[in-house]
Amino acid sequence: MKKFVFFLAIVLGVYADAGAWEMPPRFFELGFDVEAGLGNTHFMFDDIFNSSRVLDINLNTMGGKEFALDLFGKGNFFMNVQTRGKHWIGVGVFFGFESLGFLSLSKELMDFVGGGNGDFSPLSGEAGFAAAVFADTGIKAGFRAGKWRFSIAPAVYVPLLYIPEPDIDFYLSASDPLYGFMRVKGNVYTAFSLDKSSTVGEMLEAKGFDVSLDIAFSAVPWLDIGTTLSHIPIYPAVINHGAEIDKLYEINKEKNKIQDLFDKDGFDNILDPKPDRDDLESFSGAGRRVFRPFGFDAYASLKPAKKDWLVFKPWLGGSVLTVYKNPSFNFGLDMRLKIVNMLNFYYAFGRRDLVWQNSLKLALNLRVLELIAGAGLRAREFSGVWAGAGLYTAVGFRLGF
Repeated sequence: MKKFVFFLAIVLGVYADAGAWEMPPRFFELGFDVEAGLGNTHFMFDDIFNSSRVLDINLNTMGGKEFALDLFGKGNFFMNVQTRGKHWIGVGVFFGFESLGFLSLSKELMDFVGGGNGDFSPLSGEAGFAAAVFADTGIKAGFRAGKWRFSIAPAVYVPLLYIPEPDIDFYLSASDPLYGFMRVKGNVYTAFSLDKSSTVGEMLEAKGFDVSLDIAFSAVPWLDIGTTLSHIPIYPAVINHGAEIDKLYEINKEKNKIQDLFDKDGFDNILDPKPDRDDLESFSGAGRRVFRPFGFDAYASLKPAKKDWLVFKPWLGGSVLTVYKNPSFNFGLDMRLKIVNMLNFYYAFGRRDLVWQNSLKLALNLRVLELIAGAGLRAREFSGVWAGAGLYTAVGFRLGF
């Protein structure tokens, strides 16, 4: 144990005596970053699991507001080559994926779930869901010129799955006889055919093109200001395959089952774990134009010690999401603390893409190898991000010299 402590002291001493707090960038680097998260408006960790680890959901607390569930996942794999010194130049390649989606249930339905319908008055409302999955590949290049730093990342992307928010209406009457219906009308678009297998080349026919930019200016030694533009649309992806959803489901007490008024076996097909693709109402030649979510941020990096070992980064911006009808106003604060060039702590709090997030990441930099791990809380509402209405997790890896 004493030998280990002595060795650790030597290593820390060497890093601390390196002079600059900034570790020079690796000349060659490859790695990946993966993130995932979910959040909702109603269920907190303490509400779902009690001390006995038993599922314990109180339906009486579910009324009063709309229910929303958000999901996202992102992965990025990259390889970079860059120079060192004040005349920094870097170039790299990357490929990855990004997915997002949501489910929402109206306040009227949640009131019914939470408190019932004691007066037997008719119940009506709306629900919604949407999702998108993108794959992309591209190059990234950047350079420093005086006090300016520029970075550009053109990319080719393919929307593997795209479900714009369909129209979902429901009606329920608790009088005798019980009657209700739910109407779902919309489309599911895919880069591959639902009737036959598709080759990679055929899927790439749905490709689109966009560009991301990052521009920063070092105003004074303790302040950098900049802006980031993500997925500036250049050429839209065009999806030609998919399936049409136009269903009306009925609840009828007299028949004591749910029926599809258009297809008597409709629900049997939906519940079948291996539905026959021939039963899907697929189509081709849709020509649906799809862009990736566009975002923009303006930020300021404050360095009180005039070095990068402590950085405060407030930011403000917005985003136009692919599957959401409403844009998002984004803002937050990121912080970074670097300790003896080996440990980096990243804390982030803010609202992005309609969701609040509160997270902490730790990066262990051993020069040749770097490991990153992070976790946090996220939710649609400000109070939920502190109460545990959702989870966020991240992992990363770097290898180079």
